[in-house]
Amino acid sequence: MVGFPIWATGEVSGHGRFVVKAFNVPVTVGELRVEPGDLIMADSGGVVRIPLDIADKVVERAENIRGKEDVIFKWFRSDDFKAENLGTHQQVLCDAYDKEHPESFAAAQEETEWK
Repeated sequence: MVGFPIWATGEVSGHGRFVVKAFNVPVTVGELRVEPGDLIMADSGGVVRIPLDIADKVVERAENIRGKEDVIFKWFRSDDFKAENLGTHQQVLCDAYDKEHPESFAAAQEETEWK
């Protein structure tokens, strides 16, 4: 047991000595190309490469999505939530997840009673 998480598509038997062949060079793991400096995010859902030059945008987008989800889940947990109201609020829910226009979240909050 190595003591750290490993993501793999299969197993490779390994024995003998491992030697570092190169350092700080691009590598391809499976179908994922990783460049020096890239950030790697991995969880039970998989692995994703985040180029360092867009990392700040990824954080901003993740925070925006988390904020939208907080509002929507608050409504789901409220006494006002009824399954039959989903159709009425469908457009607001869709707008809240509009990836091209994250500012739509603010408008969605203003238009609903489930803030």
